[in-house]
Amino acid sequence: MRMNEGGLFAQTMMQGLGVEVKYDFQPAGTEKVTVPGGSFQATKIKGSGSVNTKIMMKRIVVENRSTLWLSKKVPFGTIRTVTEGTMNGKPTRSEDVLLEYGTSGAQTLITQEPLSMPGGFSVNA
Repeated sequence: MRMNEGGLFAQTMMQGLGVEVKYDFQPAGTEKVTVPGGSFQATKIKGSGSVNTKIMMKRIVVENRSTLWLSKKVPFGTIRTVTEGTMNGKPTRSEDVLLEYGTSGAQTLITQEPLSMPGGFSVNA
C-alpha cells in the first residue's frame, strides 16, 4: 500500500485513540560506528520524549532517551539504536544493531502495482 501524508494520517489515528506522543531529536555530529554488519561513518541523532496513553483502563507512560546512528550506505539507514528510559516508572533499555545488509542482488517479491490507501493517502517509497 502507498500512504501519502502518512504523518497526518497516523497523527489523527493516535489522537483518536488518546495517544499523546512528544519527542524532540537533534543532530549530534558524526562518528565511526562498528557493529556486526560493518563499520560506518554515521550521523548521530540524540533525542528524548514520552508517550502517554490509556489501554484497557490502564494508564501507560513511557519516557525515554534515544541515540541513533544512521548511514545512507545502508537501506533504511539505521546502523545502531540505543534507548533507555522508564515505562510506568520501571527502567527499560533496548539496543538494536545492524547484523548484515546487502546493496545488490535483492529482488522484490511484489508482483503487482501497489494500491493507494483509502482516503487518498499515498507515500511513494
